[in-house]
Amino acid sequence: MTADLAHYVYQGEIGRGAMAIVWRGWDSKLERVVAIKEPLLPPGTPPERAAEMASRFVVEGRTAARLSHPGLVAIYDADVWNGRAAIVMEYVEGETLAAIIDRSPLPVPTALAVVDQLLDAAAYAHANGVVHRDIKPDNVFVTSDGRIKLCDFGVARVTGGKRVTQVGAIVGTPGYMAPEQILGQATDERADLFSVGVMAYEMLTGSNPFGATDGVPPTDIMRRVVHDEPPALAGRITGVSADLQSALEKSLQKRPERRFRTAGDMLIAFRRCAGSPQIPDDGPLPAFSRTLVIPPPSAALAPLGGVLPFAEIPGGDMNQRTHSDASMAIYIAIGALVALLLFMMGAGVIVLLLLVLAAIGGLVWWLGSGRAQPAQPQTPAPGATWDGGAQMVRCRVIGPMVNDVVTLRLPTRIGRAPDVELPVLDEQASRYHAVLFGKDGALWVQDLGSSNGTRLDGAPIGAGVRVQPGQRIAVGSTQITILGNGHV
Repeated sequence: MTADLAHYVYQGEIGRGAMAIVWRGWDSKLERVVAIKEPLLPPGTPPERAAEMASRFVVEGRTAARLSHPGLVAIYDADVWNGRAAIVMEYVEGETLAAIIDRSPLPVPTALAVVDQLLDAAAYAHANGVVHRDIKPDNVFVTSDGRIKLCDFGVARVTGGKRVTQVGAIVGTPGYMAPEQILGQATDERADLFSVGVMAYEMLTGSNPFGATDGVPPTDIMRRVVHDEPPALAGRITGVSADLQSALEKSLQKRPERRFRTAGDMLIAFRRCAGSPQIPDDGPLPAFSRTLVIPPPSAALAPLGGVLPFAEIPGGDMNQRTHSDASMAIYIAIGALVALLLFMMGAGVIVLLLLVLAAIGGLVWWLGSGRAQPAQPQTPAPGATWDGGAQMVRCRVIGPMVNDVVTLRLPTRIGRAPDVELPVLDEQASRYHAVLFGKDGALWVQDLGSSNGTRLDGAPIGAGVRVQPGQRIAVGSTQITILGNGHV
């Protein structure tokens, strides 16, 4: 269990990505629930590199802390405590915009309402000298009352502030960052406007215009961003006016000078598409942000992300019920029904009491010893190796709503999309997250441009890496342990 941090008491994990983990916490001084973000360091990180990452992490927190806007997640604290860097922030009840888009595209009015709130927040940040540079659906929360909250200023640029990113370094997420970011050129607030345009397109169509949600390799995604035009909306969805198509095309221009000049200019254009009252070209913008009405998740999808008690964090002491638990529940219900019928027929008190005691005993057994034993990571048999000619791989999958040993035919894509070979009901996984395949007599795994990365034994991977039996692949909160060759 993670030790508490100063006066912040840890209550459970909310989620994790390739670079950081977020916990739910309790501020014992101000008596309020908070979210605590800490960096995830790869195993074997040199001390000097760890210190540099901690410094950047604190700078991120202080960058965001200078902003105060309803559309931005509030930062309460950012520092290094006993060698541990952390950012303490507002705890947001809701879900990411990425999870909402994954369920289905948004109606035009809803998508425009998201753009309205997002541009309002971006305009405020830009006016205060902060360019986000990583606006994407995973960094946008929709609260339970339908409000937008932009978070994660890890690669933000502050005008006149201390540089925390190397000159010429590529920062951002493939499929959402602007062409000038990919090319390592100077960026300004117009890079954020490109990202908002990409999100508007994705909300309307359900897919990223450059393939980031379709399992396209990151290098191909970046090539498309720099050179290819996104497919036109005409004919794909209904309800898109010529003004909206024009506004989207302007926001997605390859050259910054051809995009909207400011977030305010883009906000005016999209509000006119939404049918707002006449807006003057000069002067302050009238309040127009609307509360979103988001369709609820399908019952077939994984439950929304939230706090996981430490005992239920995937890979820990996670207890999962077996199919026999459902049978026991049915037996208890039948016993209770029989007891009620006997009571109505005038059965003796002794008979009724015995039936009630039997039902209570069954319930106690079900809640206690009737649970499955904690899932233990499985290791391959001594001397197990990967046969390069094998087309099947056997592995154990542990995650939300699954704890099973499966045999997969290679290549196998992993993610939330319905057409992948290994679908996972995991909100923290991307639709096309990773792929397992055989190459050069070995088993390999490669990330498919996922939003939060793929990890092998705790270390993040990018391009394909070899996998040995016994190693564990993390896809979101789902753990996949390779057991060896499978059998047809």
